[in-house]
Amino acid sequence: MLREALLEARDYAEKVRKKYLRREVEGTLKGWLKKDLIKVITGPRRAGKTWLSIGSTKDEVYLNFEDDRILRYPPEEVIKAARDVFGEKNVWIFDEVQHLSRWEIVVERMRRKGYDVIVTGSNSSLLSKELSTILTGRHIDITVLPFSFREFLRALRAKPTTALLEEYLKKGGYPEVVLKRFDRDTYIRMLFTDILTKDVIFRYRPKYVEALRELALFIIRHTGSPLSIENMLRGSGIGSHHTLKKYLTYLQEAFLIFPLQPAFGRYWSKGPLKFYPVDPAFVAVEKGERMGVLLETAVFLELKRRGYSVYYYRKGDLECDFLVKIGEKLVPIQVTYHLTLENLRRETACIKKLGKRGKVIALHNDTDYPALSALSFFLGEVL
Repeated sequence: MLREALLEARDYAEKVRKKYLRREVEGTLKGWLKKDLIKVITGPRRAGKTWLSIGSTKDEVYLNFEDDRILRYPPEEVIKAARDVFGEKNVWIFDEVQHLSRWEIVVERMRRKGYDVIVTGSNSSLLSKELSTILTGRHIDITVLPFSFREFLRALRAKPTTALLEEYLKKGGYPEVVLKRFDRDTYIRMLFTDILTKDVIFRYRPKYVEALRELALFIIRHTGSPLSIENMLRGSGIGSHHTLKKYLTYLQEAFLIFPLQPAFGRYWSKGPLKFYPVDPAFVAVEKGERMGVLLETAVFLELKRRGYSVYYYRKGDLECDFLVKIGEKLVPIQVTYHLTLENLRRETACIKKLGKRGKVIALHNDTDYPALSALSFFLGEVL
């Protein structure tokens, strides 16, 4: 049974290598290969962590720890059998390693023996908690998100157009939706259930499962809107602040949602947070294809991909979608699907108030205002 599972894993790795689509974080991973550090690849389920791991290496042992046939055996026995199936290789990939009990001891032992170790996982907290105890200073973190717009274009072998950007906003960046043309709504609902079930419920055993689900849906349906503790308690039916904070942490650790703090707030519990899901497709399914919200979500995710610290600003009637920390300055960013003479004053008010370096990012611009084209932004234009 173990040998059969390993042979299937070897065949799968060969298949992936033939169909692999280069990812933007590939250069980061390759830069750390052959270094005496464990490469830790985290990110949401189905975003392409496995494909990145295999596609960025040439000759590796691939172990899938979501396969219960492998989990039935002690790690030493699995490693011995893997050497028989794959041969003696220097690169070892431990895929979805959080399912393996005390995995951090196993991979650290492999690292000490001189092997190049890559591990993947769909839960940020579980990995970071164990890494902080056993692997302090001996690992490098790499996060993989669904396709960016540039990767979306590469997958379709298409040239950039506004129409394709709109398609990306509606369809999202999950590789199977883009490459295999899976129905977006069916796929995203299935993925939502899988993330909640496999990455949250099975792992943390929350007492109020339905309330957790309602919290996740409530947050996605209010993407980009400031949400107070009271808002989320009422919207989810959760009865206590403590439980709410715990459930919010679970959803963030599973990479389903990202929080956005106010720029000048103290602690998140003292003021409203904004949230964005890990892909615009979640918004399109749960909130409808409201292009302004989809564009705002995609801009937020692109800012995260670029490694910026991002906040939002709200004071009285004045609001900026994002404040991006660039050097020592906070640069205001306003996002609008369609900039017109009617909404120009509202969309630029925060920019004028907070700084001349600010930008309005617009997909369509019917004014003379020098807004940054959304198409240019997603293609990599520097803020």
